Amino acid sequence: MIQSGRLVKTTVIDHLIITTKSYLSFADIGLPEELEKSTKYVPPYILEERIRKEERKIRKEEITKVRKKEGVKKAIEIAKNLTDVLDIETISIKTGLSVKELEKLRL
Repeated sequence: MIQSGRLVKTTVIDHLIITTKSYLSFADIGLPEELEKSTKYVPPYILEERIRKEERKIRKEEITKVRKKEGVKKAIEIAKNLTDVLDIETISIKTGLSVKELEKLRL
């Protein structure tokens, strides 16, 4: 049902089995969440879409790491150029580097 709902862009919230004596709610026993994770009856194009999303997420994280590294390198270069003009606290504010980081660089 969950996979069929995806095909028609409808979210399946619950499934009820009702008898004269009682009922069973799939949501009450946590079955929809478990089935949501399953890939057994998922159409291939949806699996491919999930994989592409995950790959984009991983690439984005990698790009962010590289940008952070590059940002630190640029901040260090800027800090080195400012040592003759500004005090260490001001350089810290301008570059985003901590005073301890700047002291390690022996500015």
